[in-house]
Amino acid sequence: MTSRRGFTLIEALVAVVLLAVVGQSILRLLTITQRLFRAQSEHAALQATVRGGASLLPAELRELGPGDIISLAPDRLVYRAMRSAGAACLVTATVVHLRRDLLYSYRSIAPTRDSLLLFADHDPSTADDDAWEILPVVGPPALGVCPDGGEAVVVPTTLPAATVGAVTPDAPIRTFELMEERLYQSGAQYWLGSRSVSGGEGQVQPVLGPLAADGIRFRFFDAAGAPTSQPSEVRLIGLTVRGVTDGAIVTPTALGPAVVAESLSADIELRNVQ
Repeated sequence: MTSRRGFTLIEALVAVVLLAVVGQSILRLLTITQRLFRAQSEHAALQATVRGGASLLPAELRELGPGDIISLAPDRLVYRAMRSAGAACLVTATVVHLRRDLLYSYRSIAPTRDSLLLFADHDPSTADDDAWEILPVVGPPALGVCPDGGEAVVVPTTLPAATVGAVTPDAPIRTFELMEERLYQSGAQYWLGSRSVSGGEGQVQPVLGPLAADGIRFRFFDAAGAPTSQPSEVRLIGLTVRGVTDGAIVTPTALGPAVVAESLSADIELRNVQ
């Protein structure tokens, strides 16, 4: 006769304890892995934010020239943002013809939102009266021809008679819109915000973040390298972007979870600086 023997109570308790220990170890390992993954993801997002700000703003501001800055502050900048560049093959009191093969555009020219910046040489014998004339775009562009038969983009505008006579053939021309870039707060977080002033946008739109409370800092210098607060004197813009993680994360150097910050700086020289 074969005897049947099951688990004793002690053996069952030992098995339960071992299972609990193994389960707790696995749970702790999963928790640590999850925290490390979150920390790595947050840190990667932080680095992307900082790099994005340090490349996005210089790419936009590097096209500025003397006179393109409208107003400035340590955390705010309003400026003429270039949207296209080309050459004017013909100007009249009501239209400007742009050579199509020399027109380089960020986007299509938009009435009201964009303005023209046309170079006028009033007296060829001197450079003292050379000026960039600001002209409105009063209607949608259309296709046309230049006097020599080349293809053109015809932009409706209004030109004073003195300006018409001062524009030389194939004079340089730009289109621009007024843009605002600034640090703004939404809830408990800070962001880089952007809006088209000439386009009538009332609210800034978030571009990147989250940032620190001092996440965007502009510094303005004149031709001699001295700090200045006058928009017309600015020849160099110093930029610092300081980003933060979206929340507290664990790092090897911290005693516990903490918000991590990183920053990058860049110097942006305005074009046509003499």
